[in-house]
Amino acid sequence: MNKNGFFLRLRIKLLFVCFAAGIGFLLPIGASAAPITYNSDFTVSLTSPAINLTIASGSLADSVTVNAGSVEVALSQTTGGNFTVTSASRGLTAGTTGSGVGGTVALTCSSSQVQTLAINQYASSETYTITPTASLCTAPAVASTSTTSGGGSGGGGGGGGGGGGGSGFSAPVSTPTVPTAPVTVGSLQEQLNALLVKLYALQKQAREQGGASVGASPSSFAFTRNLRAGSRGEDVRQLQIFLNNNGFPVAASGPGSAGQETAFFGNATRAALARYQASIGLPSTGFFGPLTRAKIGGSE
Repeated sequence: MNKNGFFLRLRIKLLFVCFAAGIGFLLPIGASAAPITYNSDFTVSLTSPAINLTIASGSLADSVTVNAGSVEVALSQTTGGNFTVTSASRGLTAGTTGSGVGGTVALTCSSSQVQTLAINQYASSETYTITPTASLCTAPAVASTSTTSGGGSGGGGGGGGGGGGGSGFSAPVSTPTVPTAPVTVGSLQEQLNALLVKLYALQKQAREQGGASVGASPSSFAFTRNLRAGSRGEDVRQLQIFLNNNGFPVAASGPGSAGQETAFFGNATRAALARYQASIGLPSTGFFGPLTRAKIGGSE
């Protein structure tokens, strides 16, 4: 009787050990994090300073960490690499922990002093730290170029009496301007990104006011099948052309960018398609199905 009790207790202990070991093997499964996709605007709150930032719909990131006074965003080309943040309370800056190669940061400030910071990671991967400044951003009086005439040009002319009434802008004069730093591919890319951010803001404003999507023209290509991540073919390339031509760039440069469209449906294509779907009131899934085909102009 005692032997039976001893063996019964031994069996129970062995079963418990096996069960615990099985749980230990199962727990790590699925621990790898999936990319974060924002299908609608999302508000995050900082405590130092106590302000709110808005992550724009269509943003993609490998990871997002909200600290007391900053937001850390990890981006890579493989997950789309497009991330946009707006702030109505402070200006914004962005720094990197690495070399900063392979990504661009575009800053714009609206007339109502809302700062928009857009990051595009078109190659490799990088972690960005987004930090608010001490005050509101300053909206440029004209297109955001780096020329600074201001009040200094008043001393250029004897006819200065008439020009003195200006508000900080100098009237056009015939004297040549002194060239600033030479134009580089990087500076042109930053200007392009800034224009794309403005286009996105205009499209969002039009949707909020009940208007139609800005600038979306139908495609002449007949799309006849559903497309998703991993699809290949000429119809994928035509989809990328449509997105690039209508303000939803697949990539800022390199494969997938305007003029370098590819036949592969990757994460960057899915992210651009999701932004387009959100702009026309469709679920921003990044799946190219019958509803999206009908909007673009393919077969029903």
